Amino acid sequence: MVDNLADDNTKLVYADWLEEQGDSARAKFLRQFVVAVKTMNASDFPTPKPKFKAEWLELIGHRLLDWLVGIEVPELKLPWLKHARPALRMNKKPVKDAKLAVGTSKIGGSPDLPKGYAWPKGKECKAIYNDDTKGVEAIAGFLAQVNFAELAHTQATRDLPKQGLLSFFAFQDIEHDNPDVIGAKAIWFPDPTRFVRTEPPGVLTEGNREVSPERLTFEETLDLPECDSSPWSGELKPDEEADYSFAFDEFRDGNFENALGYGRATTGDDPTPDKKHRHLIMLTNSVGCRLHIQIHEKDLKALNFDKIKLVWVDFD
Repeated sequence: MVDNLADDNTKLVYADWLEEQGDSARAKFLRQFVVAVKTMNASDFPTPKPKFKAEWLELIGHRLLDWLVGIEVPELKLPWLKHARPALRMNKKPVKDAKLAVGTSKIGGSPDLPKGYAWPKGKECKAIYNDDTKGVEAIAGFLAQVNFAELAHTQATRDLPKQGLLSFFAFQDIEHDNPDVIGAKAIWFPDPTRFVRTEPPGVLTEGNREVSPERLTFEETLDLPECDSSPWSGELKPDEEADYSFAFDEFRDGNFENALGYGRATTGDDPTPDKKHRHLIMLTNSVGCRLHIQIHEKDLKALNFDKIKLVWVDFD
Protein backbone atom coordinates (compact mmCIF):
# COMPACT_ATOMS: atom_id res chain seq x y z
CA MET A 1 0.00 0.00 0.00
CA VAL A 2 2.75 2.48 0.86
CA ASP A 3 4.42 1.79 -2.50
CA ASN A 4 1.42 3.36 -4.24
CA LEU A 5 -0.75 5.41 -1.92
CA ALA A 6 -2.91 6.51 -4.85
CA ASP A 7 -4.12 2.93 -5.39
CA ASP A 8 -7.50 2.75 -3.63
CA ASN A 9 -8.00 -0.91 -4.61
CA THR A 10 -5.04 -1.96 -2.49
CA LYS A 11 -6.46 -0.05 0.47
CA LEU A 12 -9.79 -1.83 0.06
CA VAL A 13 -8.09 -5.25 -0.15
CA TYR A 14 -6.23 -4.34 3.02
CA ALA A 15 -9.53 -3.32 4.63
CA ASP A 16 -10.96 -6.75 3.77
CA TRP A 17 -7.92 -8.40 5.33
CA LEU A 18 -8.35 -6.32 8.50
CA GLU A 19 -11.98 -7.44 8.66
CA GLU A 20 -10.89 -11.06 8.36
CA GLN A 21 -8.49 -10.56 11.26
CA GLY A 22 -11.34 -9.27 13.44
CA ASP A 23 -10.26 -5.63 13.18
CA SER A 24 -13.59 -4.28 12.00
CA ALA A 25 -12.96 -0.80 13.41
CA ARG A 26 -9.91 -0.13 11.26
CA ALA A 27 -11.53 -1.87 8.26
CA LYS A 28 -14.54 0.44 8.46
CA PHE A 29 -12.36 3.51 8.96
CA LEU A 30 -10.17 2.63 5.96
CA ARG A 31 -13.17 2.16 3.67
CA GLN A 32 -14.57 5.52 4.77
CA PHE A 33 -11.16 7.07 4.23
CA VAL A 34 -11.03 5.78 0.64
CA VAL A 35 -14.35 7.52 -0.06
CA ALA A 36 -13.08 10.72 1.51
CA VAL A 37 -9.90 10.65 -0.57
CA LYS A 38 -12.01 10.53 -3.74
CA THR A 39 -14.09 13.58 -2.80
CA MET A 40 -11.52 15.52 -0.75
CA ASN A 41 -14.43 17.01 1.20
CA ALA A 42 -13.64 17.70 4.84
CA SER A 43 -17.06 16.43 5.94
CA ASP A 44 -16.34 13.00 4.42
CA PHE A 45 -13.15 12.39 6.40
CA PRO A 46 -13.76 9.90 9.23
CA THR A 47 -12.58 10.65 12.75
CA PRO A 48 -9.95 8.16 13.95
CA LYS A 49 -10.65 6.26 17.13
CA PRO A 50 -8.23 6.99 20.00
CA LYS A 51 -6.99 3.38 19.87
CA PHE A 52 -5.69 3.76 16.31
CA LYS A 53 -1.91 4.11 16.34
CA ALA A 54 -0.58 7.39 14.98
CA GLU A 55 1.98 5.51 12.88
CA TRP A 56 -0.75 3.50 11.16
CA LEU A 57 -2.69 6.67 10.38
CA GLU A 58 0.46 8.20 8.95
CA LEU A 59 1.24 5.26 6.68
CA ILE A 60 -2.21 5.03 5.13
CA GLY A 61 -1.90 8.74 4.26
CA HIS A 62 -4.51 10.05 6.69
CA ARG A 63 -2.39 12.78 8.30
CA LEU A 64 -1.11 13.86 4.90
CA LEU A 65 -4.52 14.20 3.21
CA ASP A 66 -6.35 15.46 6.27
CA TRP A 67 -3.82 18.30 6.33
CA LEU A 68 -4.40 19.09 2.64
CA VAL A 69 -8.15 19.25 3.14
CA GLY A 70 -7.71 21.52 6.15
CA ILE A 71 -5.61 24.05 4.21
CA GLU A 72 -7.82 23.73 1.12
CA VAL A 73 -5.25 22.72 -1.49
CA PRO A 74 -6.73 19.41 -2.73
CA GLU A 75 -4.88 19.78 -6.03
CA LEU A 76 -1.75 18.55 -4.25
CA LYS A 77 -3.38 15.17 -3.57
CA LEU A 78 -1.96 13.24 -6.51
CA PRO A 79 1.60 14.67 -6.35
CA TRP A 80 1.72 13.99 -2.63
CA LEU A 81 0.35 10.46 -2.91
CA LYS A 82 2.84 9.72 -5.69
CA HIS A 83 5.92 10.98 -3.89
CA ALA A 84 5.16 10.33 -0.21
CA ARG A 85 7.84 7.95 1.06
CA PRO A 86 7.91 5.79 4.20
CA ALA A 87 10.45 7.28 6.60
CA LEU A 88 11.49 7.16 10.24
CA ARG A 89 10.98 10.22 12.40
CA MET A 90 13.85 10.50 14.87
CA ASN A 91 13.13 11.05 18.56
CA LYS A 92 15.96 11.86 20.96
CA LYS A 93 15.99 11.79 24.75
CA PRO A 94 19.01 12.79 26.88
CA VAL A 95 20.32 9.89 28.93
CA LYS A 96 23.45 8.73 30.69
CA ASP A 97 25.47 6.49 28.41
CA ALA A 98 25.86 3.89 31.16
CA LYS A 99 22.07 3.52 31.32
CA LEU A 100 21.89 2.29 27.72
CA ALA A 101 22.35 -1.38 26.87
CA VAL A 102 25.17 -2.21 24.47
CA GLY A 103 23.92 -2.04 20.89
CA THR A 104 21.09 0.38 21.59
CA SER A 105 20.29 2.99 18.93
CA LYS A 106 21.67 6.28 20.20
CA ILE A 107 23.26 9.62 19.48
CA GLY A 108 26.68 10.32 20.93
CA GLY A 109 28.31 8.90 24.01
CA SER A 110 30.81 6.14 23.29
CA PRO A 111 30.30 3.70 20.41
CA ASP A 112 29.61 -0.01 20.73
CA LEU A 113 32.20 -1.81 18.62
CA PRO A 114 33.30 -5.42 18.16
CA LYS A 115 36.02 -6.22 20.68
CA GLY A 116 39.38 -5.25 19.22
CA TYR A 117 37.93 -3.16 16.38
CA ALA A 118 40.15 -0.18 15.57
CA TRP A 119 38.50 3.17 16.22
CA PRO A 120 38.33 5.08 12.87
CA LYS A 121 40.75 7.89 12.09
CA GLY A 122 40.13 11.08 10.20
CA LYS A 123 41.68 9.69 7.03
CA GLU A 124 39.03 6.97 6.95
CA CYS A 125 36.21 9.53 6.84
CA LYS A 126 36.23 9.57 3.05
CA ALA A 127 32.74 10.99 2.52
CA ILE A 128 34.07 14.54 2.32
CA TYR A 129 32.23 17.80 1.77
CA ASN A 130 34.88 20.41 0.93
CA ASP A 131 38.51 19.60 1.71
CA ASP A 132 39.92 16.08 1.82
CA THR A 133 40.68 14.35 5.12
CA LYS A 134 43.35 12.23 3.44
CA GLY A 135 46.35 11.59 5.67
CA VAL A 136 44.68 12.77 8.89
CA GLU A 137 45.86 10.47 11.68
CA ALA A 138 43.77 12.05 14.44
CA ILE A 139 40.88 9.90 15.57
CA ALA A 140 37.37 10.65 14.37
CA GLY A 141 34.41 11.54 16.55
CA PHE A 142 31.51 9.18 17.12
CA LEU A 143 28.12 10.56 16.06
CA ALA A 144 25.48 7.82 16.32
CA GLN A 145 24.55 4.16 15.95
CA VAL A 146 21.34 2.54 14.70
CA ASN A 147 20.30 -0.98 15.67
CA PHE A 148 18.36 -2.48 12.75
CA ALA A 149 16.60 -4.98 15.02
CA GLU A 150 14.71 -2.02 16.49
CA LEU A 151 13.49 -1.11 12.99
CA ALA A 152 12.68 -4.59 11.68
CA HIS A 153 8.91 -3.96 11.77
CA THR A 154 9.00 -0.74 9.78
CA GLN A 155 8.06 -0.07 6.16
CA ALA A 156 11.06 2.21 5.59
CA THR A 157 13.47 -0.67 6.29
CA ARG A 158 11.45 -3.57 4.88
CA ASP A 159 14.10 -4.27 2.21
CA LEU A 160 17.00 -4.02 4.67
CA PRO A 161 18.38 -6.60 7.14
CA LYS A 162 16.43 -7.30 10.32
CA GLN A 163 19.51 -7.07 12.51
CA GLY A 164 22.93 -5.44 12.58
CA LEU A 165 24.38 -2.13 13.73
CA LEU A 166 25.12 0.91 11.57
CA SER A 167 27.57 3.35 13.16
CA PHE A 168 28.49 6.87 12.07
CA PHE A 169 31.76 8.70 12.68
CA ALA A 170 33.01 12.08 11.43
CA PHE A 171 36.17 14.16 11.52
CA GLN A 172 36.39 17.96 11.36
CA ASP A 173 39.64 19.89 11.72
CA ILE A 174 38.58 22.67 14.07
CA GLU A 175 41.85 22.26 15.98
CA HIS A 176 43.84 23.83 13.12
CA ASP A 177 41.13 26.39 12.28
CA ASN A 178 40.29 24.52 9.08
CA PRO A 179 36.64 23.48 9.44
CA ASP A 180 36.34 22.81 5.70
CA VAL A 181 38.35 19.65 6.28
CA ILE A 182 35.40 17.49 7.19
CA GLY A 183 34.39 13.94 6.34
CA ALA A 184 32.11 11.16 7.51
CA LYS A 185 32.21 7.39 7.71
CA ALA A 186 29.47 4.78 8.15
CA ILE A 187 30.34 1.27 9.34
CA TRP A 188 27.96 -1.65 8.91
CA PHE A 189 28.26 -4.48 11.44
CA PRO A 190 25.96 -7.34 10.34
CA ASP A 191 26.62 -9.42 13.47
CA PRO A 192 25.09 -7.64 16.48
CA THR A 193 26.77 -9.88 19.05
CA ARG A 194 30.05 -9.50 20.95
CA PHE A 195 29.98 -5.72 21.03
CA VAL A 196 31.60 -3.70 23.80
CA ARG A 197 31.26 -0.04 24.69
CA THR A 198 34.54 1.43 23.53
CA GLU A 199 36.36 4.49 24.83
CA PRO A 200 38.48 6.51 22.36
CA PRO A 201 42.07 5.27 22.11
CA GLY A 202 43.46 8.78 22.44
CA VAL A 203 42.57 12.45 22.73
CA LEU A 204 39.59 13.62 20.71
CA THR A 205 40.42 16.97 19.13
CA GLU A 206 38.07 19.94 18.94
CA GLY A 207 35.24 19.23 16.51
CA ASN A 208 35.41 15.52 17.25
CA ARG A 209 34.76 15.34 20.95
CA GLU A 210 32.02 13.27 22.51
CA VAL A 211 28.49 14.30 21.64
CA SER A 212 26.09 14.32 24.60
CA PRO A 213 24.42 10.89 24.70
CA GLU A 214 20.76 10.58 23.75
CA ARG A 215 18.53 7.56 23.33
CA LEU A 216 17.46 7.41 19.70
CA THR A 217 14.04 5.98 18.84
CA PHE A 218 12.02 6.08 15.65
CA GLU A 219 8.40 6.52 14.59
CA GLU A 220 7.03 5.49 11.22
CA THR A 221 5.87 8.36 9.04
CA LEU A 222 5.52 9.51 5.44
CA ASP A 223 7.90 12.14 4.16
CA LEU A 224 7.75 14.50 1.16
CA PRO A 225 10.45 16.15 -0.98
CA GLU A 226 11.30 19.82 -0.91
CA CYS A 227 8.77 21.77 -2.95
CA ASP A 228 11.07 24.23 -4.74
CA SER A 229 14.64 22.92 -4.71
CA SER A 230 14.61 19.11 -4.92
CA PRO A 231 15.04 16.82 -7.94
CA TRP A 232 11.26 16.23 -7.71
CA SER A 233 10.22 19.90 -7.66
CA GLY A 234 8.91 19.92 -11.23
CA GLU A 235 6.50 17.11 -10.41
CA LEU A 236 5.08 18.57 -7.21
CA LYS A 237 3.38 21.79 -8.32
CA PRO A 238 0.13 21.48 -10.30
CA ASP A 239 0.25 25.24 -10.89
CA GLU A 240 3.74 26.56 -11.55
CA GLU A 241 2.67 30.08 -10.62
CA ALA A 242 1.25 29.08 -7.24
CA ASP A 243 3.23 29.12 -4.00
CA TYR A 244 2.74 25.78 -2.25
CA SER A 245 5.70 26.08 0.09
CA PHE A 246 3.49 26.70 3.13
CA ALA A 247 1.74 23.36 2.59
CA PHE A 248 4.97 21.42 2.27
CA ASP A 249 6.87 23.19 5.03
CA GLU A 250 4.19 22.76 7.65
CA PHE A 251 3.79 19.07 6.91
CA ARG A 252 7.53 18.41 6.71
CA ASP A 253 8.47 20.27 9.90
CA GLY A 254 7.42 17.32 12.03
CA ASN A 255 9.81 15.09 10.08
CA PHE A 256 12.72 17.53 10.02
CA GLU A 257 14.99 14.94 11.60
CA ASN A 258 14.29 11.66 9.86
CA ALA A 259 16.02 8.60 8.45
CA LEU A 260 15.40 7.23 4.94
CA GLY A 261 12.92 9.96 3.98
CA TYR A 262 13.89 13.00 1.90
CA GLY A 263 16.69 15.53 2.29
CA ARG A 264 16.18 18.96 3.83
CA ALA A 265 17.05 22.41 2.60
CA THR A 266 18.61 24.09 5.63
CA THR A 267 21.30 26.72 4.99
CA GLY A 268 20.95 26.12 1.25
CA ASP A 269 18.80 24.30 -1.26
CA ASP A 270 17.95 20.62 -0.98
CA PRO A 271 21.39 18.98 -1.39
CA THR A 272 20.05 15.73 -2.89
CA PRO A 273 22.09 15.17 -6.10
CA ASP A 274 19.40 13.31 -8.06
CA LYS A 275 16.41 10.99 -7.72
CA LYS A 276 18.66 7.95 -7.31
CA HIS A 277 20.14 9.23 -4.07
CA ARG A 278 18.46 8.52 -0.75
CA HIS A 279 18.55 10.64 2.33
CA LEU A 280 20.04 8.38 4.99
CA ILE A 281 20.29 10.53 8.10
CA MET A 282 21.22 14.02 9.33
CA LEU A 283 23.53 14.20 12.35
CA THR A 284 25.23 16.94 14.36
CA ASN A 285 28.82 16.87 15.61
CA SER A 286 30.19 18.25 18.88
CA VAL A 287 30.55 21.84 17.57
CA GLY A 288 27.04 21.99 16.18
CA CYS A 289 27.77 21.37 12.51
CA ARG A 290 24.89 19.52 10.89
CA LEU A 291 25.96 16.76 8.48
CA HIS A 292 23.56 15.69 5.71
CA ILE A 293 24.39 12.08 4.86
CA GLN A 294 23.00 10.39 1.76
CA ILE A 295 23.60 7.21 -0.22
CA HIS A 296 22.85 6.02 -3.75
CA GLU A 297 19.90 3.65 -3.83
CA LYS A 298 21.98 0.83 -5.35
CA ASP A 299 24.54 1.13 -2.54
CA LEU A 300 21.78 1.16 0.06
CA LYS A 301 20.31 -2.00 -1.42
CA ALA A 302 23.74 -3.65 -1.44
CA LEU A 303 24.53 -2.38 2.09
CA ASN A 304 27.59 -0.56 0.77
CA PHE A 305 27.52 1.99 3.56
CA ASP A 306 31.15 2.89 2.94
CA LYS A 307 29.77 4.67 -0.14
CA ILE A 308 27.85 7.30 1.81
CA LYS A 309 28.07 10.91 0.63
CA LEU A 310 28.32 13.99 2.80
CA VAL A 311 26.17 16.13 0.54
CA TRP A 312 25.88 19.23 2.73
CA VAL A 313 27.21 20.66 5.97
CA ASP A 314 25.62 23.46 7.98
CA PHE A 315 28.55 25.26 9.54
CA ASP A 316 26.45 27.71 11.57
